[in-house]
Amino acid sequence: GVGKREDGHGERVIRWNSVKRRLSEVPVKTLVADNSAMRIAATPPGPLAHDAFYKFVRVSDVDAVAATLRELTRDLTGSILVASEGINGMLAGTAQALDGFQQALVHEPRLRGLFAGIAFKRSACTTAPFQRMKVHSKPEVLPLGVDGVEAVGHAGTQLGPQAWRELLAQDDVVLIDNRNSFEFRLGRFKGAVDPQVHNFRDFPAWVEAQLPIWKAQRKRVAMYCTGGIRCEKTAAWMHTLGMPVLELQGGILNYFAQMPDADKDWVGECFVFDNRVALDTRLQETATGAEDVYGSAPDEAWRLQRAQRLAAGSGVAPSPLTGEVSQVSPSPLTGKGGGGGEIDEHQPSQRGVATTSPPPKNNAAPLPTRDGVGPSCVALPEGPWPTIAAFLVQRFPAISLSVWAARIEHGEVVDEHGVPVTPTRPHQPRLRVFYYRAIDDEARIPFTETILFQDEWLVAVDKPHFLPVTPGGRYLQETLLVRLKRSLGIDTLVPIHRLDRETAGVVIFSVQPATRAAYAALFAQRQVTKQYEAIAPWRADLELPLTHRSRLVEDAHFMRMREVPGEPNSETRIELLEARGTLARYSLSPVTGRKHQLRVHCAALGIPIVNDLLYPSLFAHGSDDFTRPLRLIARSIAFHDPVTGQPRVFASPRRQPLG
Repeated sequence: GVGKREDGHGERVIRWNSVKRRLSEVPVKTLVADNSAMRIAATPPGPLAHDAFYKFVRVSDVDAVAATLRELTRDLTGSILVASEGINGMLAGTAQALDGFQQALVHEPRLRGLFAGIAFKRSACTTAPFQRMKVHSKPEVLPLGVDGVEAVGHAGTQLGPQAWRELLAQDDVVLIDNRNSFEFRLGRFKGAVDPQVHNFRDFPAWVEAQLPIWKAQRKRVAMYCTGGIRCEKTAAWMHTLGMPVLELQGGILNYFAQMPDADKDWVGECFVFDNRVALDTRLQETATGAEDVYGSAPDEAWRLQRAQRLAAGSGVAPSPLTGEVSQVSPSPLTGKGGGGGEIDEHQPSQRGVATTSPPPKNNAAPLPTRDGVGPSCVALPEGPWPTIAAFLVQRFPAISLSVWAARIEHGEVVDEHGVPVTPTRPHQPRLRVFYYRAIDDEARIPFTETILFQDEWLVAVDKPHFLPVTPGGRYLQETLLVRLKRSLGIDTLVPIHRLDRETAGVVIFSVQPATRAAYAALFAQRQVTKQYEAIAPWRADLELPLTHRSRLVEDAHFMRMREVPGEPNSETRIELLEARGTLARYSLSPVTGRKHQLRVHCAALGIPIVNDLLYPSLFAHGSDDFTRPLRLIARSIAFHDPVTGQPRVFASPRRQPLG
């Protein structure tokens, strides 16, 4: 009901009493406003799995198929490309959700049996592979860079795993790795040839140059790729050149699944285009991170930047003052140092930041946590540096040689095996170097955090405004993570979701690495209900409640996001709780979790959050004005605990006066 009264100051006050309640008193299931909001799972989610699939088939109405697929993947994360030539996808979710999608893809009447007979390749997940679900309509599901290639109905000759193994032993075969060079470096079939391309579109030119040589030598061409789609499209094109191709059916992933002793034929690991980064021959995730994969070639830079940007969403970012990366800490959503997160060949982004490399294979950093701060890590790239020290000085120009010399002298710079780095130790590409980062004259944040809940699995904290969650930039000791490690003595703490430095409210930390993936999966699968409270201008002409959907992309200024035309990738439910004079209190329920989503959406509706220095306009940033915090609070987080099976609701008691 709506009630009106005059308060003691003579201002009209409008209160929506049916919604204005103390969140801590609201039962878990009533926290969801309507069907558009995130739900608490009725049952605890199971372990995550990953499905890869594709099919070349003629699709007449691409947009209609894409719309149907969006409906069928609401409970999943991943990426699907749809084009007139077929479908190419990667999905993650529980086995039950993935099985349901497989059945729907084949039997959904609106799809008219287009994808009958499609093959799925499944693998287990420790890390959540994706953060959200995307379905895109594209001109091609896999651009080869050659016009007029007809892949539908031209699958070529595909060999099963056993027949492929027998083929590898024959001398008249040239074995081609139809992937990028960085994938080949990480792992390959024994005897394979690296075409040394950095993009699939470069592959045809290499083939055309080699074709006369193969024909003159009377070689048969055998080709493999990760899941089979590259080879199938390439084989269709090469057939028009008079060169038949023998393909590995289902690609590397199917070979690993079908051959328990695949390591007899394979060297290294298999790169995958998601946050897991790499798998071994048992389809188990490895500790390899993005900086272990990509080299220093310019054509690989954007891939590394994209992977690092995903990890940077956790607050792991380089210092603008020194360029140093923050402490070794897994991404809050993935638990690792950042992977691909996209199907290959999506448009690259040219902006990115540095990040940490993952710790060694045993996941233990060779330097201990010191005063709440773990060691930072950098992977040594290929390059001309004579010594490791020379690389460090050039990589971090704001840190002088004398500072590095002092760190080395005190044993504070070691390799991944714990061996100290000396001033004259030669540069060694792909070696990981660990060191302690320091910030001189770090500013004190004059606010304290409050622990809301703690058990053996989780710590829930009410974070104050201005305090970063994780180290980065000019903040190290004055971060929520480091403060908690010092006060609680728990070195294994990792935040399992994000919260801007400027925003106050609930932040949840995982205590045990063994259960971290289960909690991260809740956020990846949108099985968490989050509610925020904002103070912003009151607009009498704005009809509330409403749901705002838009497409958000990075702005030209690295700190900002902006709305653009196109398919929405962000959604927020906005309700009015209270209005007084020119200001109002709003409840914000994000369905998606884009960077600065709530701030952008409020600004777009003409109700920018009070004291926001980024939206709608960028204000000059100087030192923090602690008297003018951003009037945004992460009020509550609710979910069904996958470990204990209990409903969880954590709410901030923080007061936010209206006015």
